[in-house]
Amino acid sequence: MEAGRILTAGRRASRPDGPEKRVARNQRMTPQPLPPAFSGLWKERAQAIRVAALDMDGTLLTDRGEVSARTQAMLQAWTAAGRQIVLATGRAPRQVRRTAAILPDAVLICYNGAWIESHGQTVFRHRFSLADTRAFLNRVLSRYPALAIGLEADDTLYVSRALYSRIRSQFKCTVCDPRALRQPAIKIILVPSCLEPEQRRWVRTSLPPRSAWLEHAQYDLIQIGAPGTDKAMALARWLQTQSLSFDHVAAVGDDVNDVDMIARARLGVAMGNAVPEARRVADFVTADNQADGVARVLESVLAAVARQVA
Repeated sequence: MEAGRILTAGRRASRPDGPEKRVARNQRMTPQPLPPAFSGLWKERAQAIRVAALDMDGTLLTDRGEVSARTQAMLQAWTAAGRQIVLATGRAPRQVRRTAAILPDAVLICYNGAWIESHGQTVFRHRFSLADTRAFLNRVLSRYPALAIGLEADDTLYVSRALYSRIRSQFKCTVCDPRALRQPAIKIILVPSCLEPEQRRWVRTSLPPRSAWLEHAQYDLIQIGAPGTDKAMALARWLQTQSLSFDHVAAVGDDVNDVDMIARARLGVAMGNAVPEARRVADFVTADNQADGVARVLESVLAAVARQVA
């Protein structure tokens, strides 16, 4: 299919900045067919893009957890053109590195923005304090000792016995009484289907104020980060070190933790399988993760730039 005819576009009259930008985008109408790939609007946006910020699950990865051959080829073409890949995900660094093996120069934003890794070095880490970690665990597990709960600390997953019984076939983890840990948590994990309404309320009121609560219905997963944890904030931090801004970013994602990143990017793209919240703030909607949605975005950008240079 011809580059640029595989996306749909949202309507907008301008690109407001700051909070007004987000409000305007949230009020957009249902995405409409994209103009031809080499229209002035498309070329103007594509020319500025230097960074592709890509979510992983439901975006870069297929439902089998793989990067398709077409997408791999486009990732390589993207970097060969002198552009940067940033993988922005809720996954732990140890999980992201396996995928990043095909992208040795990729920047890794993990734990929904609580960890940034570049060239094998951790350059940013944002955690709950040890005091807050222990106070939360003691309060919650004293009341609900059989709660299915896990926490990530220093790139290791620690889980209660109740959670281990549910995930042992899926993840490598260490079973323990989380209250015995002497490490600050970087992410807390809960399973919504295991929570009674009263347990959910107790957990939420036991967290430090403004903790980052992300609930993913399709994965039966709640991820909780320290206050201020956010993919977009982490991406902004890294961009600043490169003398870049969101005006140089194409962001692609499918879930609630991608919304701010998509909303702030010069080119914000929602996957065809994206949740409504991501679609509402996107400039365009691409194909789903089973139909090379990411590859089609990268193809369109590179093709538009090549046409303008020619």
